[in-house]
Amino acid sequence: MKKYFLNVGFLCLCAGFVFVGCNKDDDDLETSVVADNKITVTVDAPNVAVVKARMDDYEGDGDATMDECDYSNGGFALTLPATLDAEYLEPLVDVFPSGISVSDKNTKMGDLLIYGHNADGASIGAFYYGSNTCNGEYTYVDRNVTITGSYTDGDGYKTVFNVSLVKGWNIVYSTETEKICTVTTSNPGGLSWYFESY
Repeated sequence: MKKYFLNVGFLCLCAGFVFVGCNKDDDDLETSVVADNKITVTVDAPNVAVVKARMDDYEGDGDATMDECDYSNGGFALTLPATLDAEYLEPLVDVFPSGISVSDKNTKMGDLLIYGHNADGASIGAFYYGSNTCNGEYTYVDRNVTITGSYTDGDGYKTVFNVSLVKGWNIVYSTETEKICTVTTSNPGGLSWYFESY
C-alpha cells in the first residue's frame, strides 16, 4: 500500500481502500502541523522489531530513511528531521489538473512511509494512520502553501481540496464517501494507528 500523496496517489488518495485493525485512538490534533517533528505511536505490530520512517521514492531508486527506532512496549517513537534536502522532494504544482489552485508554484513536497522490520531486518509490513473513511498522510513541504479547488474524474468521482500546509511536517486528511473525497488539513477526529503486514 505504498502511496505518494500528491503525485499519482494524491488524486487517488481517497479511492478504494478501507482501514481496518485500528488498535488505539490517538488524541485528536488541534492542527495539521506535526509537533516537534515527533511521531509517537501505540499499536499492536506482531513480529516487528525495528520501525523505519522513509521518504517515498518516486523514482524507484530506493526510499531514503529519515529515522528508525526499536519497536518496544507496544509502540514506537520517531523524530523526523526539521528540514529536508531538495533531493527528497518533488515539485507540487506538476501533479494537479486544472481546477486546482496552488498558492506557491515553487513548493516542493515529500511523503512519509513507515515500515516495520523483523529481527532479521526484513520489511514485513507498514504502519498507517486512519479510520474506516479517512486517511492521515504525513507530508513535508519546503514552504507555506495552500491548495484549493476541486477535480472530477471521468467516472464522476469528485476530489475537493482545502489544504493549508505550513513549512515542515504536516498531516493531510482525506475523507472518502461514495461520490466525493475531501482533502483537508483539519483533523476529523477518530483516527488510529494500525499495522498491515505483507
